[in-house]
Amino acid sequence: MPTNLHIDDALLTRVMELGRFKTKREAVEDALRSKIELLNRQGLLSAIGAVDLGPAYDRKADAARHAEKMVRLGVWPKDALLPAPTQKTTKRSSRR
Repeated sequence: MPTNLHIDDALLTRVMELGRFKTKREAVEDALRSKIELLNRQGLLSAIGAVDLGPAYDRKADAARHAEKMVRLGVWPKDALLPAPTQKTTKRSSRR
């Protein structure tokens, strides 16, 4: 859709130089896409902390379940799973 815009020539020239754009249209479209991405990221950042996972949520167990699922579906190779951590047993000294 054709649109007429009044854009500062110095600003547009600088963007075209930095981005190495061949046309003004490429420069403007890229700037608009960049602004959309920025606004989306800001929206996601504002949501941080908005979800309460509760004290029972175990991030490591959830990550392990996710990894197992990805291997089962064939998305990840089988060697992607790390062995489960073993609990270290402490030797008791026979000296008392």
